[in-house]
Amino acid sequence: MSYEGMLKILLAGSFLLSACMQNANIKEASKPAEGTETLVAVPDSASLRSIAYIPVFPYNLRQAPLSAYQRDLRMIKRAGFNAISYRGEDCSPAPDLLKALEKEHLVLTTKEEVGTVLFVDTVLQNTGTSEALTDVFRRKRESYFLSKSQNGSTQQELSPFVHIHHFNRQSDGRKVKVYSNCQEVELIVNGLAYGRQRPDSYSEVAHLQQPPFTFMLDEFHPGTLEAQGFINNQAVVSTSVRTPLKAHSLKLEINDQGLAAQTHGDLLVVHAHLSDVQGTLVPESEQEVLFRVGGDAILLGPNPAKSTAGTASVFLQTGLEQQIELVATCATLPIPTQTIHLKLQNHLSDEKQ
Repeated sequence: MSYEGMLKILLAGSFLLSACMQNANIKEASKPAEGTETLVAVPDSASLRSIAYIPVFPYNLRQAPLSAYQRDLRMIKRAGFNAISYRGEDCSPAPDLLKALEKEHLVLTTKEEVGTVLFVDTVLQNTGTSEALTDVFRRKRESYFLSKSQNGSTQQELSPFVHIHHFNRQSDGRKVKVYSNCQEVELIVNGLAYGRQRPDSYSEVAHLQQPPFTFMLDEFHPGTLEAQGFINNQAVVSTSVRTPLKAHSLKLEINDQGLAAQTHGDLLVVHAHLSDVQGTLVPESEQEVLFRVGGDAILLGPNPAKSTAGTASVFLQTGLEQQIELVATCATLPIPTQTIHLKLQNHLSDEKQ
């Protein structure tokens, strides 16, 4: 798919009643409290960068908890957006979504012509949507990193970042694509400098504010690829990927976006990553992972879940108890099971979230 395709507006289907939103006014988020750090400052209407947001949750939950909306909005901010255009089934956003917008200092707008509009999630997993920043389980797609790279770090809107969109497997080919909001990127192969360059300039990406950085390897080099981002000739950020070995075990992750899991109906995504003996992600698909939960909580979504690019995911909805045990099992691995224990915050006593 072309980069231009990633930036096109994807209409969400016949059930979206856009007429419900035509007369709505732009609602600006409240200013952050003194001493509160935000990822994106609340903008004026001329500097909005908007994304069309479809709040997709399992089993058509119509009223997701406040914390679930906040986690989605934090992902949106980290992708470089400062406003959302609501595209839910209801004519107006849920009250908790409005509260989440205020807490996360984002703007609600109905003006589709303002900024770049993308979906954060697909409406249904089987729609074939490729322009979404994430899938239903909030697993980041390539368009997430493309979107994030469009906000330059010199604008003090986002911290410098760099992402290697390559797993360094022979099957991935010799072309290494790097997304970054830095001025230059240097590629380092197994500790040796391979090349340093500015963003691509060919015609397909000329319309982008910040095109990716494409490096062409002379041959496959198993080992480590490192990318360093430079601003004003100074290295400011780096990341690396390592050639994966055979899948050996699972690594469980709670996608809480920095917002602690709570009791009383919190909704989170649990990821089980296929890992080799060094802890590197093994991007295999169609591996079945069975999730189990102990304590007052339930799992939502297909279970066993099949991996996508090395990650199988499921939703977790909490109950009243603060202690939860999570177990994930992939029978084909040498170490098939991983268990983690969660201690949840008491939602009723947590007045700060």
